[in-house]
Amino acid sequence: MVNVTCSADGNASPGFKMQIRDAAKILASSNPDQSFLQHAVITQEEDNGREFICQVILIVGGRPKERSASQKLTVFYGPQIDDSKCPHTLTWKEGSLTSFTCSALGNPTPTVQCWKDGRSYSIGEQQLVQREHDGIYHCNATNQYGSDVRDVTVHVEYSQPNSDAIIAGIVAFVVTVILLAGIVIYIKRKKCRIYHLWRQRSSPQAVVVPLL
Repeated sequence: MVNVTCSADGNASPGFKMQIRDAAKILASSNPDQSFLQHAVITQEEDNGREFICQVILIVGGRPKERSASQKLTVFYGPQIDDSKCPHTLTWKEGSLTSFTCSALGNPTPTVQCWKDGRSYSIGEQQLVQREHDGIYHCNATNQYGSDVRDVTVHVEYSQPNSDAIIAGIVAFVVTVILLAGIVIYIKRKKCRIYHLWRQRSSPQAVVVPLL
């Protein structure tokens, strides 16, 4: 919790008034002629950079005069990793160009480191996606106010072989082999038949019988 204080030096003139406000609304107002005003704020992460305005209204010559001063609030807090900065799951396509990104909210800005398979992994560098990028990445965000961790699972999509095409190719190959084998056997048998036929058709040798 912080106290936002607004004060004025010297004696307040009649009709003097103070206000504490932010960009949206008036947060506190003083009683007339009160020269000191305070407003308590329970700070949250989203209050970092919030601007508070101290506004003073004076009555001078019967006319109101305004003076103001502003101050921005700085809130320090530990790292917070959320889905917008570091999603739990990423899907990449094999052969595409992409980069692994993971960051965290926090003030000061946290340092984020990631590891895969026990080795440090570069964040934000463009790379050609390969199948070995598939897996779990362990990330850790730290600053002087704390730390936060997250596991990121990367799925790498790659083209699956068409099982129907593979089966059709195998069947075609087997059929081709069978046909070739059948043709070879047919040719061999045909040659054998031609040979036997030639042997049968060959003229017998003449037998010479001597005359007595």
